[in-house]
Amino acid sequence: MPPRVDTTGFAYFGVGGLGPERSYGTDFVVRYGVSRSDSARLVAFDSLDIGQPRRGLRTADSPSFEDEVFVQSVEELPMQPEVVWAIGPGGNAWLANTSDYRLHQVTLAGDTLRTVELRRDPIRLKVSERDSLAEASGFDLDEIPVFRPLFDRMDVAPDGSLWVRRPPPGVAWDVFDLCGRYLGAAAPEAKLEREPFVLAAAGILIGVARDELGLEYVVRTVLTDPGGAPVRPADCQGA
Repeated sequence: MPPRVDTTGFAYFGVGGLGPERSYGTDFVVRYGVSRSDSARLVAFDSLDIGQPRRGLRTADSPSFEDEVFVQSVEELPMQPEVVWAIGPGGNAWLANTSDYRLHQVTLAGDTLRTVELRRDPIRLKVSERDSLAEASGFDLDEIPVFRPLFDRMDVAPDGSLWVRRPPPGVAWDVFDLCGRYLGAAAPEAKLEREPFVLAAAGILIGVARDELGLEYVVRTVLTDPGGAPVRPADCQGA
């Protein structure tokens, strides 16, 4: 994941590692956190541990007879839940598990400021999709999750609104204002590339699409209310 920045001069990096749960063990876990750094010196001085759910991993040894060494590759179980994060303009973080639509705004000290919940039924994977995932990943079919994640990424716009990206197929976002109130779904008419995209001013998404010839062009999407008026930042007093 690329680094995130706030409006107070700090950059945030995901830091993680993969290691055995026990000494000389084959059961691996992922340890992950967010590190805050001075954007000028990039010196880490603060961090937030993220409690990632247990990761399904598959390891395979690839012997090299020429060098007489073994190279171990690691494959992650597809479609499994994970914790995603985003950073707001003031430096507070948003955390959420992709299998549970409950979004938590927290400080880097770990204090919860706000929790937002959206009712959404999970989408079941088709039998053919699970078969393809099992074949491509090397996991057994009964290990492949039955449901898709509810979302796969979060980002915060400069006005503090939270954009939660739905998983494929398609590219669409659930949008919440800086108070945590649900504004609706943003689904650009043009088929955007999943990366890169930029959240600009309030309710504006800028992304890249391709025309019939495969040439890239920039798409600017404005989030509007049912009457067609652009969505403006909300006043959170009393919210």
